[in-house]
Amino acid sequence: MKEKEIQNLSKTLNWFCHNINMEENIDILEELNVAESILKIASKNGLEPEIFVFAVKAMKENPNLSIIEAMYEGFDEWIK
Repeated sequence: MKEKEIQNLSKTLNWFCHNINMEENIDILEELNVAESILKIASKNGLEPEIFVFAVKAMKENPNLSIIEAMYEGFDEWIK
């Protein structure tokens, strides 16, 4: 994903968050901001797709993971 695609995804997800339960929005937006930061670092290392895919797999295996936890797992796996 290119930085422009990340920004577009972030805008779309932010719009979605503003249209659901407001109490959940704050937590979700904070997680999305952290996830975006992780993906920016990953992009600089050319590992953005790997980290994203690993995070999605981690969330499928453990639905209790937050977005941040899943992204950190992917980050830890690929950037050592």
